Amino acid sequence: MTSKDVVAYNTLPSLRQAAARMDEKTRALLFGDIRNLFLESGVNDMYGLCLLHKHFPIDDSERLVEYGHTSTPWRKPDDGGDTKYGGAIAARSWRSVEGIMIPYEFFYSDVAPSYNTAFAAKLSILLHELGVQETFGLRYLGGHDSALSMEITEGRANIMMPRGAIPDSEVIDALWIFGVDEDDRCNCGEVCFKTSSGHDRDHKCG
Repeated sequence: MTSKDVVAYNTLPSLRQAAARMDEKTRALLFGDIRNLFLESGVNDMYGLCLLHKHFPIDDSERLVEYGHTSTPWRKPDDGGDTKYGGAIAARSWRSVEGIMIPYEFFYSDVAPSYNTAFAAKLSILLHELGVQETFGLRYLGGHDSALSMEITEGRANIMMPRGAIPDSEVIDALWIFGVDEDDRCNCGEVCFKTSSGHDRDHKCG
């Protein structure tokens, strides 16, 4: 049986499809109710808002797991749990499916992190109210390296590299981190290379 996290991942749009949803009206929502919820909840250092898209299909027995600066498909533990190699396979990104936040990308951690599930539930409701639950998701920022903000896909591996490795004209914004000051309302935390191998030849804060 295919698990919910695999379905949540494999049914994501390609990068090109995801980017096409980012019209001016949708982009403006980043600076309104969405940003306000992050700031009012005090989670803007813990979470960011991500553009929902997939990098490549994964099998039913796999999860996309980040280790170091690279994400690759890992086989799920045989017991169906969330521990492997002495550590935790923890959720990195979620999408709202029928009002419930489902994780679809993961990372390896020595210790399982603690999440703000109450905030995640509030965000899920808001995304549905705004009609952007198929466009935006939630991303945990723990371990986020701001110096490595460009995501490039090679085969079945997503690699984080320094910004500038690819011209800005060739990338699309994929993660937004909200600041408190009005002149720092929304920073683009990560970008994806449009024509990176494996990104369906697809993948900027406005």
